[in-house]
Amino acid sequence: MNRRTAPHRRTALLLVALALASCEKKPEPTVDPGAATGDTDAPPPVKLDDSVPQEPDPAEIAQGQQKYLVGEYADVITLLQPLYADLKERKQYRASALAGTWLALAHAKSVFENSKEPAEWALSMAASTADAEVAAAAALAMGAYQIGNEDFDHAITSLAGAAASPDAGTAALGHVLKAEALIGAAFGGGESETVQHPEKFDEAKAEYDAAAASAKGHAAEDLLMGRIEEGYAALADYRKDKAGVCPHALAALSAFSRGGAKRLLEGPAELARDNKCVIPAELAAPEEG
Repeated sequence: MNRRTAPHRRTALLLVALALASCEKKPEPTVDPGAATGDTDAPPPVKLDDSVPQEPDPAEIAQGQQKYLVGEYADVITLLQPLYADLKERKQYRASALAGTWLALAHAKSVFENSKEPAEWALSMAASTADAEVAAAAALAMGAYQIGNEDFDHAITSLAGAAASPDAGTAALGHVLKAEALIGAAFGGGESETVQHPEKFDEAKAEYDAAAASAKGHAAEDLLMGRIEEGYAALADYRKDKAGVCPHALAALSAFSRGGAKRLLEGPAELARDNKCVIPAELAAPEEG
């Protein structure tokens, strides 16, 4: 793994619980997806068929969300890929966007190119439905794809709206992903191993701070704080601050353990091992072999 890209490959893209209430169908789009993401090639809105009754969000979406929270990305794809295709086929607009969001986020953790289509669909649904929750979810999905594509400037723009969401969980994740994009931008993209814009690290730190403030008291606080603490540890590692790595890496391990996210332990454990931190036995993740 390219050491430069490790933090935003390792750090899980946690999308916390959105309030999935039924939304009113609106025939005319009121959200400009290009303005939301800074992408002039954003997908156009889709004309809605008002004759199709909209069903409640399927339970599988929440199940996929939970699997994502604990890092079971392949399971998310297995569960949601057929559901997403079915919802699109049956013109279930909001539900297909939310399923597509989770699917895009899961794909972004494996083969990021596969996240583009569901992220674009979610974005087009945000424009078509004018559903604020779908818009926030779509921005997160598109931001995750853009990070994978090393399109960091657009990712930062995409994620700014999610970070400003009134929903604390959505805001926290928006800040986390925006911090990851800023870390990528610090290196200037491509295969560069040299820090070109060190000021971006300070901006990333501020995003992690904002994420921590939003996460406090949230139902998914441990899973959010695991990513935030891992982000702090990665920043210290990039700054060659070995003394600063260990407390944050161990805090990330502890938070992920409390949240039951065993599959997410390896990222902070790797940081801890590389910096010769003393890892308590109960927090140690097995080394990759």
